Amino acid sequence: MGSIAMSARQTVVALSFLAFSTAAATAGPAADACAALAASPFEAGLESIGVRNDLVDADAAITACEAAHAAEPDSTAVDAWLARAYLIGGRSEDAYASALPAADAGNPLAQVIVANVLLERDPNDPAAIPLYEAALAAGYAPAANPLGIAYRDGEGGLTQSYEKAAEILAIAADAGYAEAINNLGLLYSYGTGVPLDFDKANAMFLQAWEKGEVWGANNLAYGYQFGEGFEIDLKKAAEWYQKAVDAGLPQAGVNLADLYLDGRGVVINYKRALTLAEGAAEAGDPGGSYVLGKIFERGLGVPANVDRAIELYKLAADGGNTNAINALKRLGVTQ
Repeated sequence: MGSIAMSARQTVVALSFLAFSTAAATAGPAADACAALAASPFEAGLESIGVRNDLVDADAAITACEAAHAAEPDSTAVDAWLARAYLIGGRSEDAYASALPAADAGNPLAQVIVANVLLERDPNDPAAIPLYEAALAAGYAPAANPLGIAYRDGEGGLTQSYEKAAEILAIAADAGYAEAINNLGLLYSYGTGVPLDFDKANAMFLQAWEKGEVWGANNLAYGYQFGEGFEIDLKKAAEWYQKAVDAGLPQAGVNLADLYLDGRGVVINYKRALTLAEGAAEAGDPGGSYVLGKIFERGLGVPANVDRAIELYKLAADGGNTNAINALKRLGVTQ
């Protein structure tokens, strides 16, 4: 699903489907072991044992839930938990296969997993939207996060509406769902669908971070770097970007690398900038490739290599990075 430019603030949808409401009781020890590793704190009756998205051990959960599925092949709850574990582990097609029978049986988690995989395959697939709506109607508030994003980006055959997106995202945000809190904060930071309100946006980013959403730290850093709701404080910006990187978000290294290249808020460190940019590029962020291009073009801590810089600018431009597009124009290079 769609996102804000990686080098700026960022929306979150990738794990928005990892919480749901389903039967609280499990039928046996294998299912209990699966639930202990893959259940969500948003499930009715499992609030005290559910595991937050960012704390799930995917490998352990997959092992336990595959064993539970073998022991209880007719349990839709186990199927949904197994699908959640697969999804966190990056196995979306396995998640889809596990979730589909449970979705057909009306399990809200499974419905949202199936919907998300459908939109991952084709952002215009209209079959996803009724699944989100059914899960939300069943009381699964976090389903509002991907549904709100679909309205924001005009996906799944929906007419784009920032106002509707904000209204729906608020359902999940009010339920304490970290990704939705961050995403609603983004709308306030841009004034899309809601009044522009940097103070409210930053409060939401902090709340999202405290609930485990790493993009919240990145978005706070952006506010400090560019003076959105804060006095510009490049030292604090660097600290918050570093928190995001340390928490497993290499994309936050794009703007942090720029700070290290210029010595803004930190001491100039070309080696550190190179490492950060490489991490972001390896994570698929076009901004990381752009910063690497700058490093090689200017010879910052590495031998200058314009040909290598052009390769990196082209890679970033292919990902839609406007800075890279402009760099290629400046160098007289056509894409």
